[in-house]
Amino acid sequence: MKYTFIIALLFLGSRALPQEKSEIINTRISLENKKMNMLWIDNIHGEIEVNGYDGSEIILEVKKDIKARNQEELDRLWEKISLKVENTGDTVEVFIGGTCAYECKDECECGRRRSHYCCCCNSKDDFEFNFDFSIKVPYSTNLILSTINKGNIVVNQVSGAHKINNVNGGIRMDGISGPAEVHTINGDVYVKYLKTPDSNSRYYTLNGNLNIYFPNNLSADMSFKSFNGEYFTDFTITESLKPTLVTREEKGASTIYKIDEKTAVRVGNGGVNLDFETFNGNIYIRKNSN
Repeated sequence: MKYTFIIALLFLGSRALPQEKSEIINTRISLENKKMNMLWIDNIHGEIEVNGYDGSEIILEVKKDIKARNQEELDRLWEKISLKVENTGDTVEVFIGGTCAYECKDECECGRRRSHYCCCCNSKDDFEFNFDFSIKVPYSTNLILSTINKGNIVVNQVSGAHKINNVNGGIRMDGISGPAEVHTINGDVYVKYLKTPDSNSRYYTLNGNLNIYFPNNLSADMSFKSFNGEYFTDFTITESLKPTLVTREEKGASTIYKIDEKTAVRVGNGGVNLDFETFNGNIYIRKNSN
């Protein structure tokens, strides 16, 4: 795999911190086998948008923005915080280097870590950084995408498998067909399928609604759970399923069983398991009319 960088610099005035600098980074990564690849974007602050296309390269456009208290600090941070690309076999990893976690990648001083990054990152630093990603990938690319603040995650027309994580932002996926693990804390989740995924999938938001669309011929087993919300569907329920045994534990002469509290139903003849969960929000499972 090969990649190149084209950088255009922009200098802007900051609203909160007095010094700000931005650049647009254009990166093209050649893929040896466009049908068997994974793209892993591990962002911290900023949005991620991925669009599928009929090509053999991963094309990234990334806007980097850093704000600091003074010019000296800005210059130091500008050199330190940067976009990193690593090729490991059929996986392309893109993450933000120069944060505290990049230096302590193997061990975090605070004892907690999240992927490439320490959870304690930049807790005492008076600056801001942001990376907004706009990406084109071959249609069949598998995706692992994550961000924490200041942005949503959007995926359009990608047929591979998806693992999508956000914290303070929503997730929107349109025209997909692969299995998905979708998780956010504060935001709505919208997913629209071209065809039913071929393996089990899960969709979760703590504070938000789930809006998931499947083809009219959906055949699957679905499970629902919401603490402060309701679930709705316009699919015909063909069967209510029995609770699922989660664990079985022997204690002396007794056996303790833990049963899943989720509501489970079957659509059509059943099939893959589709799991939906919210805490503060509703769940809407709808027919894809298009």
